[in-house]
Amino acid sequence: MKTIPIVLALFLLQVPQASIKGRVVRLGTDSPVARARLALTRIQGQLTDTRTVTTGENGEFSIPNLARGQYRLFAEREGYVRTEYGQRGASRTGTVITVADPQEIRYLVVSMIPTGVIAGRVRDANGHPIRNVVVRALKAVYREGQRSLNSQQMAETNDLGEYRIFGLPPGLYFVSALPRPGPRLEGDVYVVPTIPTRANGNRRETRTPGTDAVAAGIVDPGVFDRETFLTVYYPGTTDITTAVPMNLQPGATVSGIDLGIARSSTVNIRGRVINGVTGQPAENVVVSVIQQGEGRNGRSGQAALGWFDIPGVTAGSYEVTAQTISATERLFARMPIEVSDRDIENLSLILQPGFTLTGRFTVEGLSAGNNNFKIGRPFVQLEPGTAFGGGYSVRVGSDGAFTVSNLNPGDYRLRIVAMPQTWYIKSAVFGTTNVLETRLHVEAEPRTSFNIVVSANGGVLDALVLDAERQPAQGVTVALVPGLPRRDRYDLYKTSATDASGRVRLQGIAPGEYKAFAWVDIDADSWQDSSIIRLYEHRGEPVQFDEGERRSITLNVIGRSQ
Repeated sequence: MKTIPIVLALFLLQVPQASIKGRVVRLGTDSPVARARLALTRIQGQLTDTRTVTTGENGEFSIPNLARGQYRLFAEREGYVRTEYGQRGASRTGTVITVADPQEIRYLVVSMIPTGVIAGRVRDANGHPIRNVVVRALKAVYREGQRSLNSQQMAETNDLGEYRIFGLPPGLYFVSALPRPGPRLEGDVYVVPTIPTRANGNRRETRTPGTDAVAAGIVDPGVFDRETFLTVYYPGTTDITTAVPMNLQPGATVSGIDLGIARSSTVNIRGRVINGVTGQPAENVVVSVIQQGEGRNGRSGQAALGWFDIPGVTAGSYEVTAQTISATERLFARMPIEVSDRDIENLSLILQPGFTLTGRFTVEGLSAGNNNFKIGRPFVQLEPGTAFGGGYSVRVGSDGAFTVSNLNPGDYRLRIVAMPQTWYIKSAVFGTTNVLETRLHVEAEPRTSFNIVVSANGGVLDALVLDAERQPAQGVTVALVPGLPRRDRYDLYKTSATDASGRVRLQGIAPGEYKAFAWVDIDADSWQDSSIIRLYEHRGEPVQFDEGERRSITLNVIGRSQ
């Protein structure tokens, strides 16, 4: 009996085990990537199932003694983009490795993309270098056609005004420069921005009474200037809409991206906030001055005994908003203003309660009694067209009714969340306004309901995507874009990525004309930008849908340079 475990152990040692062998190379070449760290993770496995190895000088690796299962293989190394085996283009996932029987899986090739560098200098109006300027590499992101720039990497200029932003994946980047904020005055308080540390209690600023700061001799004379620095975008504009992106290629160093700095005079916005319910000066109120347009800036402060004073506002179009911060009382006010070169005095904001908007959500062809089971109770979302407020999200009731409470005046974009993929919005009417063609405008207590009708009979598109060798292309972004008259209807856009067979299915397509595109490498959601779509318009495949129609098409991959 004692010999059984030994025999069994010897038997198990003879059971063949699977292994994976391969190489890590630089994208588009056969050049090995040495000292790359690889992690093999088992799908639906445990953390302890992860296996790690490092490539040799020849870029080769071997992972032995693998059990049956499905795996994903990742590679990372300084100077390269973290990559998954089989990943291509903008895809976020690669190819699943299946180990079905004891075998040796050989010749796996993991292609890694080298990162790039953007470098340059920042100078003042006289051509002198400026240190401690924050330079950012920004990428455009889109949400229902609205573009914003998100910081990806940043660097500070040295004493020569030089900066170098490294570790950037290839793609389109905007570059901006803005000196770090200096001390400022807020009323009679001297405020100095700081870097949070344990020593200063992780504070982002120190606040000293003005008289104490003067007595200590620590007041920076610059706080008395009525000027502020503006963000400058390459090639030297403060208008974000005229900023020019650069196309950073894999492993490239783009130098000479030089920027200047810009200053602008500022004014103060002063006024009072009145509680429209009581007629008394409002308390516990936040007042914000929000610039309109893309790249908008904002400043805010609290009203003390109903009075507010917002400094440092540059010329432009703004909305001044005031909102209570009480948990028991929600009041709101807004006022558009134009700021020039003079202080704006004696603004009067009257806080009022929000409105109540009622509506009904109907699934075409279904009675209200069936809706609870059929529609899964989606959410109706109203997103503000300006920066004030936070938007609203309410769940549709089992009878199809919904109510939005405390709705602030303004313009809102409609979104429906958690709706079945096979459905589409057929109509959304508020009074006589088609909200799908414009925005929901609310300026007084609504006297009519908001009626939304969806159809469960959306169209279906099955697409096969082929690469340049006429082979199925995995991980390719496919986007279905409405025809020119309806390009502003972002509820009509559809997108997904192809699977391992190069296929993709798009559902819930409203009747009408579209164009289908397939990109091997495109910045995330940038196909929502009409200016970018125009570059590829001739490469789109026209397709038209009637109610509930199913279509099948074949698409060719579009490269970034095409």
